[in-house]
Amino acid sequence: MDIFHDRVSEASRSRTIGREMRDPYRYSIRDLLRMTKRAVKRVNLLKEKLNTALSANQELDILGQELIEVYTDRIQDDHDREAVGDQVSHLFGQFNQDEDLQIIDTANSISFGEISVHKNSRGGPYIPGPEAKLEHLPSTLRYLKRLAKAIAMDEKVLLVGPTGSAKTSL
Repeated sequence: MDIFHDRVSEASRSRTIGREMRDPYRYSIRDLLRMTKRAVKRVNLLKEKLNTALSANQELDILGQELIEVYTDRIQDDHDREAVGDQVSHLFGQFNQDEDLQIIDTANSISFGEISVHKNSRGGPYIPGPEAKLEHLPSTLRYLKRLAKAIAMDEKVLLVGPTGSAKTSL
């Protein structure tokens, strides 16, 4: 994994990725630690949910998914994201990149695969009601899953966007 980290960092410094950006993308050991923490937690959550050990391929899928998610978080260009994904595939082989975007919405929680977060049932002035129901478009589900995963991993989240871009609804 450190080889991957070094390659992506060098690609950013040399402007192989991020050519259109004013400054190169910054990668640090924190990215590597974040990815490792997320992969380990997801493996443990899935083991607990399935009540069995995971195969090496299942663990590799999770590792690859987390590598791509953590290292493409800040990348704005689709070609750059693809280049990072190609680096993951080159170093770790083929893996299942498909995300489970099926949402299970119960009265107390929302789940995406092994990731589950509890709802704030108390409400409040900043908690949207049923009128703010989101359409389950693939892009919306990806954002919701990423937010749920960040919450489950005890990560800080900052939502940024123009007025009316569904920040409050998410």
